[in-house]
Amino acid sequence: MSCSAVKCTNRSSQSIRLFRLPAQLERRKIWINNTRRAQWQPTESASLCEVHFEENQFERKRIDGWIKLKWDAIPKMFNVPNPPKSVMAKRKSKYKILDPPLNVQSNEIENTTGASMRSLQSIPT
Repeated sequence: MSCSAVKCTNRSSQSIRLFRLPAQLERRKIWINNTRRAQWQPTESASLCEVHFEENQFERKRIDGWIKLKWDAIPKMFNVPNPPKSVMAKRKSKYKILDPPLNVQSNEIENTTGASMRSLQSIPT
């Protein structure tokens, strides 16, 4: 089998995974529109290769070790004029930044053995 995307020559025989178009009509229309193939009527076996999906469209942390395409994945990476917009989302940090920074005196800090840490006054600034 080979990829149905324009200008793509990837085949399953090249150890590249292919994904069939979804059966759900709304998602199928999106996939077809994103391929930018004019008046294309895909067959039942029409598929797109893994190259057309962004990294965040795959399930990475699976117990069984497989890297599978997410159920709601949408292909976005095509070598055509006016390609679809990227869906890569910028992640926000889960860690809160303390503002203002926490002021701790060096003589208040203790290591795990309970001994006091050296004074920071001996360090030149």
